[in-house]
Amino acid sequence: MRTTREPRFDLTLTVRLGPRKPLSPGTTCNVSRSGMCVRSAQAFPVNSTLFVELEGLRVRGSVRWVREVADAPDQPPLYDHGVVIISEGPEYPRCLEEKLGRGLERRAFHREMVDLRLAWLEPRLALASHARDIGKGGLFVATGGSFTPGQRVSFRLFLPVRAAPLILEGRVAHVLPASAGPPGQGQGGIGVALDELSAEQAEHMSEFLRTLEFDL
Repeated sequence: MRTTREPRFDLTLTVRLGPRKPLSPGTTCNVSRSGMCVRSAQAFPVNSTLFVELEGLRVRGSVRWVREVADAPDQPPLYDHGVVIISEGPEYPRCLEEKLGRGLERRAFHREMVDLRLAWLEPRLALASHARDIGKGGLFVATGGSFTPGQRVSFRLFLPVRAAPLILEGRVAHVLPASAGPPGQGQGGIGVALDELSAEQAEHMSEFLRTLEFDL
């Protein structure tokens, strides 16, 4: 059965996580009331129970999936974890509301956590880049280089559901510097607001997002 899920929001918070103390450092990539994507140098098993400490709070969650993130060949791998929250106190939603109220816009489309190869069309942007979350309205791209909010970008996005990449355009909505997280937690990136998709592009994007709805 297809499930309806809450929208996720780009929010980078320094956290500590693990099944028991001592907890390992990490950062959130995005959050919702019912879950979060957490990046850490340590991989935790699927279906394991974790404690996540953030902003002086502690929540308990279950790891739904784990993906290795190889940002640079000369750096040790990092791991993204999809964590479903099992229990939290009333302070957790209040904390999210406070953080999301600091200039972060609520999205018209929810995002799905992914790891998709992306190639910039501008020759000067010969950078290793991957989309880390995606929706019909935009995506977050883990990348290096120099970007500014409002900058126009165009790129090829490689989806597993089709042989040829999608060629997309948009503008940089926000820039996340690599220094936003703890040392060694990977590169920064940019949030990209996509231009309106053509009917064909929207069909391919919807097809791909539908495959994720069953990849829980």
